[in-house]
Amino acid sequence: MDQKFDLVYLLIDHNFTIETSVVLQSQILDKIRVQHSMGLNVALITSVKDFGLFNGLIQDGSIPKNIKIFTFLDINKYHNILKAIKVLKNVDREYGIRWIYSRSIWSALAFRFFRVF
Repeated sequence: MDQKFDLVYLLIDHNFTIETSVVLQSQILDKIRVQHSMGLNVALITSVKDFGLFNGLIQDGSIPKNIKIFTFLDINKYHNILKAIKVLKNVDREYGIRWIYSRSIWSALAFRFFRVF
């Protein structure tokens, strides 16, 4: 098992993705940068609508290069919940997770079902 994540950000809102929302970029990415600079092991699990824009965020330095990022295609809210549960299970099995930041009701729902399974 690799080093346990201190904090995992779970962002799975349908049509409200990090690459298309300046609000998410300013709120979440700034938190990730600060917490990472303080020595926390942080990861991001997110749905993505446009991988070209998302990769641009990574390349322009908005997301620190050594942050683990787990993405999946944003199709609809039900797909996002199911996919997030699957990714959370895999991440927890491979790395371990101490805390999860859930921004929306959908993220919270995925987290609840993840803990059940």
